[in-house]
Amino acid sequence: MRPETKAVLAISPVGRNGDYVTWGSAPGQGLTFQRGVLANTRGLGDDLMASRIDTAVSAITARRNATYKREHTYLGDLGQNTSLVVDCTLTRGKTERVSLGAINADAVIMKESCRRGEIAFNNVYWVDGNGRVLKSSQWVGQRIGSLAIQNLRL
Repeated sequence: MRPETKAVLAISPVGRNGDYVTWGSAPGQGLTFQRGVLANTRGLGDDLMASRIDTAVSAITARRNATYKREHTYLGDLGQNTSLVVDCTLTRGKTERVSLGAINADAVIMKESCRRGEIAFNNVYWVDGNGRVLKSSQWVGQRIGSLAIQNLRL
């Protein structure tokens, strides 16, 4: 869901490649996650074409404090790729119960703050004891903003 617009998109898994799972919608939008962390998008406009997030994924799923860089590559209006490298800090927060659909588990709230110059964003991940991201709020890019992502089952 896009919190700013309240737009909701129902998606289901359409492919898997190792740690990457791609989810798709009937109209053709797609989101790919690396162990629950958004890796790329398709069909949303200003798509996140690729990312280098291995260090972030490891820290998030291990539920530990960390600092690292993320690299995002976006498709621009004229078909050109642009790269954004941000510095991020991940902090472990409190534990909270996540109960939605078939999910009913305790999760640690992991807060990620990233910045590069005037561009700054925050992501939040609810991660269970098995390192699974149960729900999250993740930034896609400057034009789209953040998406609230909620799994109904694992």
